[in-house]
Amino acid sequence: DYNNILTSLEVRGKQPGEMTKLMLVDLLYRDIKLEKRVLGERAHRRIHELEEEIKELKKHRRSALAKRLVVDINKMWAPLREIQAEEDARDREKKQTDLVESIAKREHDYESWRLDAERARRSQEPELTARGNSVKIEAGGITARGA
Repeated sequence: DYNNILTSLEVRGKQPGEMTKLMLVDLLYRDIKLEKRVLGERAHRRIHELEEEIKELKKHRRSALAKRLVVDINKMWAPLREIQAEEDARDREKKQTDLVESIAKREHDYESWRLDAERARRSQEPELTARGNSVKIEAGGITARGA
């Protein structure tokens, strides 16, 4: 449900703003993957349990205790946000270099195509005979006269 996803992201210190459900789910997926990888399965389960407690506390209008639990989760997530920021910067840099390499490759391919086209155009120029400046016609094979 949309509100559960928002709550899960907010307790991890994310402010989703104007994002689609798909973007929210993707962001939460990345967070959970990072939690499991860095903190381990046990810590991830604990965070999930705290989320469930926060939802229950909000239902019963005990927001002070819910805020305290959110602060606890934020403390657990502080180093993860730094790791995630580094990974995001690395991903952006890789995408940028891939884009530059892709543009350079397309430019190189275009230049080689232009050279090939120019060579082909030059090879199609007619060859002229030395004696009469007529077009030299290459004829091969057996003719009635030459047989």
